[in-house]
Amino acid sequence: MLRRLVGGTAGWGSVSSAETSAIDNLTTTYRQLHLDGGRAEVGSEAGYSACAIFLSAMESVAKAIGLEAAPRHYRKTFSANYRALFPDDARHYRVDV
Repeated sequence: MLRRLVGGTAGWGSVSSAETSAIDNLTTTYRQLHLDGGRAEVGSEAGYSACAIFLSAMESVAKAIGLEAAPRHYRKTFSANYRALFPDDARHYRVDV
């Protein structure tokens, strides 16, 4: 379905093989998430690992299709502990936060 949305029928142009591969990988990793009531279960080692792999795949798709990261200026108001987890304006996907 996503390929149809991103493909020529939506007017966005063609999808590169790298984009297709990243999207296919994201789909695969989503299917491997351990879901509990529609939410990712991360309490077990297997669930945590599956979620971390999914988040990594999501980052790969964002890079592959050239999505700009949203501004992260709000991080300057975070506590010192959170700023250590999110030190810059880059994307930082974390299972534990």
